[in-house]
Amino acid sequence: MNSSDAERERFVLPQWLPFKVAANDRQLSATNNEAPITQTRASEEAFFAARATFWENPSPFIAGDLLGIALRLGQTAEAKKLAEYVLTQPIAGPIALHIAGETLGIRSGGVSASLPLQSKIREAKAWLRRFPNDAIAWVEHARLYTIIGQKRKAEQVMERGLALAPFDRYIVRAAVRFFIHRGNWDRAHEIAGHAAKRTNDPWISALWVSTGSQRGTVPSAFKSLFLSALNAREPFHFAELLEACATEEVITGSEKKAKRAFQQAWIEPPKTVVTHSQWVLREKLPALATTASIDFSQSAEAMAWISLMRMDLLGAVQSSREWALEEPYSSNAFLHGSFVDTLREEYTEAEMLAREGLRANPGHHGLTNNLAFALVGQNLMGEAAIVMEPLRNEIDRNTDVALVATWGLLRMKQGAHAEGRGFYVRAIEKAKEQKDPALVLRVVLNYLTAEMDSGGTVDPVLLSSSADALAKTSDARIIATAERLNKRFYANQSLFPNAQEKESLARFDKAVKQSSAELKGLVFAAQKSLPKETDKPAAS
Repeated sequence: MNSSDAERERFVLPQWLPFKVAANDRQLSATNNEAPITQTRASEEAFFAARATFWENPSPFIAGDLLGIALRLGQTAEAKKLAEYVLTQPIAGPIALHIAGETLGIRSGGVSASLPLQSKIREAKAWLRRFPNDAIAWVEHARLYTIIGQKRKAEQVMERGLALAPFDRYIVRAAVRFFIHRGNWDRAHEIAGHAAKRTNDPWISALWVSTGSQRGTVPSAFKSLFLSALNAREPFHFAELLEACATEEVITGSEKKAKRAFQQAWIEPPKTVVTHSQWVLREKLPALATTASIDFSQSAEAMAWISLMRMDLLGAVQSSREWALEEPYSSNAFLHGSFVDTLREEYTEAEMLAREGLRANPGHHGLTNNLAFALVGQNLMGEAAIVMEPLRNEIDRNTDVALVATWGLLRMKQGAHAEGRGFYVRAIEKAKEQKDPALVLRVVLNYLTAEMDSGGTVDPVLLSSSADALAKTSDARIIATAERLNKRFYANQSLFPNAQEKESLARFDKAVKQSSAELKGLVFAAQKSLPKETDKPAAS
């Protein structure tokens, strides 16, 4: 069974972006009533000390290094001086010359400034040997390690940067996002709380609330933080805090307060809030969609989900790829994209996305599952079995519904129908234990598809009960899975010879069409709810 996002609750979290990108997104600007939150003192001191020495004895190679950090720190005047010098020194190399040309607005004939990750890591190490107090450089070094899946090294490097600037907004947000990526919510909460108490920064307080909500231990200052956010006059700077507090209210059942806070957060939302708002509207408070005016196109992640809601599967994959470019270390973009590609039955593309995601997230269950599912879709059973083998113990312990179902699919396609059906039964029971009717229905639909694909038979009673459940859902993931199955029924109607089978088939077909029409009629899924027209949905 293809694996999708399985989080019960979603929390507003920062993206971990390169420093320059974060600065351009206004995430690091100061609020009106305080000095700039983002403290780059350690990095600035290292830069200015090196600059003074440099101009006494100029060197093209040191100039290239200094140019990079000047740009990162926003030292535009200094960057231009250094760029002018670099352009007079061809020995500085094509990358430095390209950056210098861009700094001065000069195109350098298409020389790419991008380097392979390993080369970037070597450069980062060399830089940090010369400027060990550059906290931002330590964090960006950690990001490179995270992208290639070197999580232990990344953690060591991240802790070094955090020690240099434990109250800096950029450093703290990056560190919190990193430890959440590692699954260490306790450390993330500790970092956020330590900084929030010292800075009173709403961007950091939002992290404190979100990590506390996930752990079930919101800060004792929650009420005062919520009240200050509601009364704040700077909607952009307090939007994340409002979103985080409102999410906690929804989780605890206080929807009235939450609605007001969400609406206030959406007045001038940063990208993180735009991203989270689509989850709120999709999963929690769809009625707010009629009054929400949010430019979802700001967020590739939001558009990946909205496109799926609109059954625009090609658009969902395209947005997932954009999302993956922004967050190449994260599993979610690759998980979503590979999931949608399997719905499209573009199994080669699904395989590529899953493999890309596993580079940064080796051993990730969902991505491993989707890789195996994509390989089965290409009839590469041997390769799928090799991919699944390291997780056999997990399958035997019946701990992951999707993995159990995918192993059932593999065994059925290998000809072991009875064994495969047994795994599907176990997956259905596990989904029932989780009290998740939507998950149960997805497993059943995938099981019926597996029967069709492996030359088995379809139980008309099970098909009819699936039709009844399908008629009650507006989950695009389920509807797309049902449409995929319905295509197989249309192509193989000869397999339904008797009256009971034909009746169940007609019932299922009616439910698919009804649920699809109702989904398209939802305000949140409808095209009119989006501020920008996108391409027409591709056939799924």
